[in-house]
Amino acid sequence: MKTLAVIVTYFPDDANIENIKAIAAQVDQVLVSDNTPEQVEKFESLKGSNIKVVMNKQNKGIAFALNQGLKLARHQVVDYLFTFDQDSLITEGYTKRLIEIGQVFYEDRGIYPTLIGPTYRHPTEEVDYQSPESNDGDYREATVLMSSGNCLRMASLPEGCTFDDDLFIDYVDFDFCFDLMQQGKLIIQANKVELIHSLGNLTTHHILGKTLQTSNHNYQRRYYITRNRRVVWNRYKESQKEWIQLDKKMELIEWLKIIFLEKEKIKKCQSIILGKRDAKNGKLGVYSHQK
Repeated sequence: MKTLAVIVTYFPDDANIENIKAIAAQVDQVLVSDNTPEQVEKFESLKGSNIKVVMNKQNKGIAFALNQGLKLARHQVVDYLFTFDQDSLITEGYTKRLIEIGQVFYEDRGIYPTLIGPTYRHPTEEVDYQSPESNDGDYREATVLMSSGNCLRMASLPEGCTFDDDLFIDYVDFDFCFDLMQQGKLIIQANKVELIHSLGNLTTHHILGKTLQTSNHNYQRRYYITRNRRVVWNRYKESQKEWIQLDKKMELIEWLKIIFLEKEKIKKCQSIILGKRDAKNGKLGVYSHQK
């Protein structure tokens, strides 16, 4: 069995380099796809290991970087491809356990899942992302998973299936999941395999006895989130009606949090307007609204 991990980096710090080393200890090979627009000296400490670094010399987006890993996995006939962000910290036995959960699913259902994901825990805040309502059992079938920490079974992946470069960042993972589902592939979440992962710059607020978390994504990320979610809504408007309705409610909640709890409100709201406009006009790719 051959395993490969692709890790997307952008101005990595020392902690990110340690995350890469931890992942490298659990797979046969690591491909670091670096989107930093300049040379990163920190990669010097990775020489002589099972880690290959590709310097893209500009920010080409998360989809482009993940596709580099996908291309290498297909070329080397890898059995399992793991996808990670630079700030994701894996737990002990992480990759082995995800693969085992896929085998358990096969033994139960007679078919292998194509995508196996973890549960997610923030490194400092007491919050879990996309966690199952109950931890009973080893897995649950899922609709969407965040891209970081996922395990792709290459033998189950449809030929030609890739991440959408035009989305650049945000909703790349959701689009990929929905595409797999349209092709009849299964996605599962391992209930008891945990990834330590930070979503945005999370802060916790206590208001009127309630606890709220805000992601504090910057204005450019707000542009991508707004634009790309509409692209995804349109692509899967027939097959994902229920999820789209929930996501529309989530967008309203996010907007209210920006207005009342986050900084740079005006700039973020302007980016939201631009994202809506570009989605309507079919303008994708990298953010191009710098003054």
